[in-house]
Amino acid sequence: MVTPMDNTHSGVEINATIIENLIHKQFLSRPSDFFLYEILFIFLAGILFGILFQKLKSISSVFVTPFLLIFYIMADQKLFFEKGILADLFIPGCHLLFIFITTNAFKYFVEEKRSRQIKAAFQHYVSPAVVNEILKKPDQLSLGGEKRKLTVLFSDIRGFTTFSETLPPEKLTRLLNFYLTTMTDCVFEHGGMLDKYVGDELMALFGAPLKTEHHALDACLTALDMMKRLDFVRHEWDKDKVSKLNIGIGIHTGEMIVGNMGSERIFDYTVIGDSVNLGSRLEGTNKVYGTNIIISEDVYTQIQGKLTCREMDTIRVRGKQKSILIYEVMGETASQEQKDFLEQFHRGLSLYRQAQWRDAMHIFEQFPADGPSRVFVTRCQIYAQNPPPSNWDRVFSITEK
Repeated sequence: MVTPMDNTHSGVEINATIIENLIHKQFLSRPSDFFLYEILFIFLAGILFGILFQKLKSISSVFVTPFLLIFYIMADQKLFFEKGILADLFIPGCHLLFIFITTNAFKYFVEEKRSRQIKAAFQHYVSPAVVNEILKKPDQLSLGGEKRKLTVLFSDIRGFTTFSETLPPEKLTRLLNFYLTTMTDCVFEHGGMLDKYVGDELMALFGAPLKTEHHALDACLTALDMMKRLDFVRHEWDKDKVSKLNIGIGIHTGEMIVGNMGSERIFDYTVIGDSVNLGSRLEGTNKVYGTNIIISEDVYTQIQGKLTCREMDTIRVRGKQKSILIYEVMGETASQEQKDFLEQFHRGLSLYRQAQWRDAMHIFEQFPADGPSRVFVTRCQIYAQNPPPSNWDRVFSITEK
């Protein structure tokens, strides 16, 4: 069948079609101001589709673009066949493809480059899961430095100097790497960030680079996990005839400056401030009390009721004038025997603070295997013979680092 679009269409029918169009006034037209509407449409579509493609991932925009082109074609045909209006399909279609190409090129060369930089910067400091969260929420990441309330954790091997002096360098390096790898895994599994290693000391940060609500609890759970895995590390060290491995952990929550620190050429994402120094001091305080995990009162207020802790003492660390109340983290849950012990210990601590040295010493002497109890027995003996002044503030000054 011959149609009006065929080259062999007869002239009579062409003339008849023209006459019919004249009679019914069915003309193809292109309004004089239609060019302005097309320009306006291209401008607005460019803004809207540019925003859309910026929000979408590259794969999603690949599927969205053909649907938008189909919409263009359908709209053009509707205008042509129903309204008799000649609209330009070529320029808007090319414009859509141009937007798709330029936005995705921008995302690849700028945004995805930034993502690669972030991944490269943090993949050695946080777990892969945290890196993925950072990439999903880059707006939460501040690299320039800001003041935030965070939790810092310090851990250190007791008597590491003795180990280092007696072991060959190759063996010492292997054992230390095994220990640090195990402890770093604990940090990563609880959403923490490895800040740095200083010899056998490990420093971890919680609440950054991504903001988390329960960073104090995460740090304490990390510390407990470290103590559990310490038995596994001890077993490995025993194979090399290295025994008596023990660690101390200090945790503090407070205001810190976090961000990129260093020179223009080399810098690290880290924290600075008095709160960081206090965390380090608390780690060293374990040596005085014979404990493993000491936290500040600021940490305790965040985890109270969630973990088993005991109030230990009010101290003043080296380099600080303000006294702080310290606690020991003992576990996630407490047995009845442990509850009875804590009740007795706190009763002895209360008598100690009331300067009732003999009564307090009698309670502490019941627990000779407990480090803090031995410390208070010694203090009570000293104070019983040489009582502190009448204005005694019940604060013990720690002179060790």
